[in-house]
Amino acid sequence: PMATTEGCLVASASRGCKAINSGGGAITVLTADGMTRGPCVAFETLECAGAAKLWLDSEAGQDMMKKAFNSTSRFARLQFMKTALAGTNLYIRFKTTTGDAMGMN
Repeated sequence: PMATTEGCLVASASRGCKAINSGGGAITVLTADGMTRGPCVAFETLECAGAAKLWLDSEAGQDMMKKAFNSTSRFARLQFMKTALAGTNLYIRFKTTTGDAMGMN
């Protein structure tokens, strides 16, 4: 079942299902459940970017981000967060579960 108000999404998914069924069907295996997003935060200085990375990677930073993230949705839950520094740019990778929600928004 698919619940959405986006008619084009339903039509597209229906065409895909029809194509798969016409080809004999498909066998799938779920190896992981989650969705990732990777925003980039630009800082004025390397010192500020490094300090932000250290805080986000700390236990206190991880706990605070998890609490803040989980408070924004009845469904989404932050599984983990990973950071990478490239000069003054801090890349933050969030991996979440979205429960019954699609989670793209």
